[in-house]
Amino acid sequence: MMLSKALYSSEANTIQVGPTEAAKELYDKLLKSVLEQRTAPPNNWLWTLIEKCENREDIKLLFNVLENLRKFRLSNLRIFENFNDNLCREVSKACVRAEAIEFGKKTLREHNVYGLTPGVASANSILLYAKQHNDVNLMVDVIKLLKANRI
Repeated sequence: MMLSKALYSSEANTIQVGPTEAAKELYDKLLKSVLEQRTAPPNNWLWTLIEKCENREDIKLLFNVLENLRKFRLSNLRIFENFNDNLCREVSKACVRAEAIEFGKKTLREHNVYGLTPGVASANSILLYAKQHNDVNLMVDVIKLLKANRI
């Protein structure tokens, strides 16, 4: 009886989970580099942050970093041609892993404030998530985003 009450209780939905310690630490390092020191952070910090994202709060930190990096316009970095495609794909995967699907859909928007270049590979992880959860509406939303952004 107690178990069923706990499973269906609305109290479970009000629990706020903060960012993980690993993600917060990387976030702080990245922002300090960009905003305070005005230097380009090492690329591996961003990739590690993407890997460390475990929940919605981690994803929020990631998107904040991406927006600040875009504003900083890291023109001094030598980025190979498909870096941004790979970055977008991995961010999309992290969003799915953290079940922050609304953020994942943001990766599919062309001319976004995060500097991500959307592609079919980015949409694939979200579509797989929708398929696994039998979410036809999400599939339709993703296809509409792809079509609207000519991906």
